[in-house]
Amino acid sequence: LLNGYFTLGEMRYVEAAERTAATLMRLQAPEGCWPYAATYDPETKTFEKQTPNAVGLQDHVQAHPTLLLMLLHRITGKAAYKEAADKGLAFILRTQNPNGSWSHHWNVEAGIGEAAQSKYKNAGELNDDATQDHMTMVLLAYRVTGDVTYLAAFLRAADWVKSAFIDKKGKGWAQQYDENNVPIPARHFEPPAISLSEGARSIPRVLMLAYGVTGDRGYLEPCRKWRQWMLDNRVFTNDEKTAWGWHTYYDPETGEPYRMVKKERLPVDPKDVREGGVTSLLREIADVEKPRPAPLPPEEYARRQ
Repeated sequence: LLNGYFTLGEMRYVEAAERTAATLMRLQAPEGCWPYAATYDPETKTFEKQTPNAVGLQDHVQAHPTLLLMLLHRITGKAAYKEAADKGLAFILRTQNPNGSWSHHWNVEAGIGEAAQSKYKNAGELNDDATQDHMTMVLLAYRVTGDVTYLAAFLRAADWVKSAFIDKKGKGWAQQYDENNVPIPARHFEPPAISLSEGARSIPRVLMLAYGVTGDRGYLEPCRKWRQWMLDNRVFTNDEKTAWGWHTYYDPETGEPYRMVKKERLPVDPKDVREGGVTSLLREIADVEKPRPAPLPPEEYARRQ
């Protein structure tokens, strides 16, 4: 809705987004967090929150409501949006793990981050952008407020993402880790393996973002190692070798692909090869240190918009 407003300049999109914000503010807990979902009862006009003690950190559950409220405050100037967004940001800061990551969910009662298998505490999660989303949010908060607390949180997370890189025969990142950076399983089809599943493409991008903020080329080292390994392990899907893709999971020790079905390790399906936009990401990594083009003059920028 706000993209519609920014693109077309029509206030009806802001008004619709404000109706969404009104519901979000009703659902926000005193701790500043949102439930993964809630069911509305039209007769009592109340919400029943789902799993109120396990607050989701992946799937944008905290990041996107906070971002919407930040943007609405910027557009409307209404203090209530800033107050709710600040509470959301405070919750994001509070739920960062000691190693810099964020977990699959936050156990409100125990006050600790947990993996999908909740026996793993302070578990780092990359699946569904759990850590990457919150890195983006705290960096945005730093740029808006100038508060270095947010910048420090971003850099701790970037250091963790760098440390979580698997540099064996297989190279890349797992979907989730225990507090000692050992890959762990999640759902029955999600093994403790190098993954190209949900959230994988945002991992190198947050490291490139950390390089852009600091100028520290150390953040680029795992990206470049991953890029070369990915190029070397393409699965070509035509005889001309002009089209390619990859499997979803790779064994860190051997670099071999495999799949999991009901917790059983199986050979890959030769037809299950996806490009998934990875090739353009590999180009981004190759070009990360190239000078950026000069900004367009305002008149030309407006014309293109």
